[in-house]
Amino acid sequence: MELKIDDKFETRRGNLCVTIDSYKFSKNREMKDENIYFRCTDHKCKSSVVICEYIKQIISVNNEHNHSPIPNSIIDRQKLTSSLKRKATSDIFTRHYKIIRQTLQTNVVDIPHSDIRLFRKFIYEARMKKIPNLPKNTVEAMEQMYNYSTEFKPSNGEQFYYMKTTDSISIFTCISNLKLLTYNENNVDNQNNRDDKDDDSIPEAFQPSLLTCNNY
Repeated sequence: MELKIDDKFETRRGNLCVTIDSYKFSKNREMKDENIYFRCTDHKCKSSVVICEYIKQIISVNNEHNHSPIPNSIIDRQKLTSSLKRKATSDIFTRHYKIIRQTLQTNVVDIPHSDIRLFRKFIYEARMKKIPNLPKNTVEAMEQMYNYSTEFKPSNGEQFYYMKTTDSISIFTCISNLKLLTYNENNVDNQNNRDDKDDDSIPEAFQPSLLTCNNY
């Protein structure tokens, strides 16, 4: 009987796993021929498989399992946990209960209500790894602000925080704010006469604010 890969997923720790006939294998190493060597997740079991690099075909199977298959409920729960972690780290601003609800709607899994509490814990732990540690002094604070300066972006995607060096001052602004501050009525006609709209034009989002400023 030819074996087939039932499913593939990542564990909560980021390890690549596959399931074959209700047995779970985890990635052990990549071979010289670019195939991937998987071993059974039961450390007392010596069963292993070699799978092609695209995780679509089993090339060889070594040794038999010395234990019973893993229940599907446990595998489904592990896949659900992995999906929750991936979504929680890719969108850290969405509330945990919304992520859990959306994931359960797309993954029909029979789980006890007590597991919801564990899911919230998994999401919290995954997100805390993405957040830098609190600085202990001013030097560490300045270094963190400098390292994350390019990541401070509002919803429009513009960089909002600038810092030239770790010793320089911190500037909170964006290109749109600078355009508005440098705008004056003397160059309105020149801007309206331009054929092409370049980077010096005022964004439409700031037009209401501009009218308010002109009325004062």
